[in-house]
Amino acid sequence: MITQTNHTLTNAAESLFQYNSDDIIRQRCRAREDYERHERTVNKKIQDLTQALEESENARIQTEQSYQQRIAVLEAQLQAHGIQP
Repeated sequence: MITQTNHTLTNAAESLFQYNSDDIIRQRCRAREDYERHERTVNKKIQDLTQALEESENARIQTEQSYQQRIAVLEAQLQAHGIQP
């Protein structure tokens, strides 16, 4: 091989290999950072949606309880007037 006989070409080949290795490592680090950023975004979205769902469910339960109380009051008024609900 030509690099075996020429020290300058050997050094250049080693430098090029090192540069390419560094670039590959940078690309992998960047890909890892992108992945972690995406995971944080997805997890935050899941957390936000879960919280919104819980709040919605709590509001639904409160509304249902309010309706049940109103129904009980109206049924009591009907019974007070001799009407069987």
